[in-house]
Amino acid sequence: MPILNFANIASEAQANQSLDLLDKIFASVAAKSSGFLNADEIANFQTFRTNAINTSRMMLTMNRNLMAPIGK
Repeated sequence: MPILNFANIASEAQANQSLDLLDKIFASVAAKSSGFLNADEIANFQTFRTNAINTSRMMLTMNRNLMAPIGK
């Protein structure tokens, strides 16, 4: 969970690196999933993957903006 690592909130570069790693993990699971998921389940997993990455990115950005110094 990228949102639980405060380095991801403090650094956009670190957040992007963590999100890329998470997406690679999801891609690895997706590549192996045809052996145990049907086509509809694979499509649902891909939707989950997209939503999970986008939601994590949005939450990190929101937290970064909320925690930014007032002078910025």
